[in-house]
Amino acid sequence: MSNSITLRLVSQNLHKVKFQIEKLELNDHLKDNWINFKPGSLASFKIAFFRITDSDNKQTYFILRNAFFIYENDSDDITIRYNDTLQPLYQKEEITPFLQDKEQQLAKLVEEQKYLTALDDLNISTINKVKIQELEDQIWVLKAYTLFALDPTEEAQWN
Repeated sequence: MSNSITLRLVSQNLHKVKFQIEKLELNDHLKDNWINFKPGSLASFKIAFFRITDSDNKQTYFILRNAFFIYENDSDDITIRYNDTLQPLYQKEEITPFLQDKEQQLAKLVEEQKYLTALDDLNISTINKVKIQELEDQIWVLKAYTLFALDPTEEAQWN
């Protein structure tokens, strides 16, 4: 059995949550490709998508904005500082009402993004590029939910 890792999640409001995990993996561009976070590593993300695996081999997923990851080289401690709401997500086998809602939201936002981008490309509107970027960020998060069938309906074991 591998060594247990202490994962500390610290919000911008200094709300702290701790998990004992076996590993933490970062997602690679919303593909089913996961990169193991190793000792001595640092990472910073505008939007982080990662999963943790506990000692029972159960996986919990997270999507966090403005996340900074630190894995101490000389200890089994990972700290993640973030500026978001912490919500654990779980992969589902079936399509839940939550996922159906996310798929509908995604379709609407993709259409809105196409429209705003077209207006911006034609220079016939003073659409703020910030709005387009916000839509792209929202679409990215919704794609993570739908591509990986993630739902927050289970209870997490918080420490």
